[in-house]
Amino acid sequence: MGIESVPAEMMADYQRWNGWITKLTVGEDSVVARLNKAANELKTNRSGQTVGKWGVEEGPQAFQARYSSYLDQEITALTQMANNVTKFVAELRDAVDRLEKGDTSSASNLKEKGSSVSAIYSSERMQQIWDQDTTGMPNIPSDLDY
Repeated sequence: MGIESVPAEMMADYQRWNGWITKLTVGEDSVVARLNKAANELKTNRSGQTVGKWGVEEGPQAFQARYSSYLDQEITALTQMANNVTKFVAELRDAVDRLEKGDTSSASNLKEKGSSVSAIYSSERMQQIWDQDTTGMPNIPSDLDY
């Protein structure tokens, strides 16, 4: 089993999917690596948000709290996006493996399984608001960014 077992009509998909796997996960410039690097840089920035930087006055402290919350949310979002890409790549690898075994249903399986991986990030709290909304215009609290 291997590339020689890939049906001829599926070879373009096979090559495209392998290219996606590489671009998404291989090397320092991959999507996953870049998302993780950005999250780590924000974690470093977040750790610097201290009283030593902002002082003890009410105004700067309020800004520091809001800014720290924003950084925390961005870190969570970037980390979840990296996790979603990794999940999608697992589905791609499964599809590639199936093609290498001669399975011509890989494309439909990938479409079905891949569609269950979220392409966007929203917090659990935001997702609950959207799930409970029946109007299409949910009332989003002002303290909720995602």
